[in-house]
Amino acid sequence: MSPSRGCTLHEEGVSVNTIRIRLGHESLDVTLAYLKGKDAESEEAQEHANGRCLALSA
Repeated sequence: MSPSRGCTLHEEGVSVNTIRIRLGHESLDVTLAYLKGKDAESEEAQEHANGRCLALSA
C-alpha cells in the first residue's frame, strides 16, 4: 500500500494502527509521519492511536 492510500484511509476513518499494519511499519511514529494533515499531527490523534496500540497489546 502506498503512503498516499494510507492518508486516504485515515481520512475515511480507518484507525492509525490498522494503517500502520497495512503499510508494514513497526513504529506508529513512522505511520504518523506519513499521514499528512491536521488530524495526524494533533495530540488527540496520537493519543487515540497510542491507546489503540496499548489495547491491542494487552
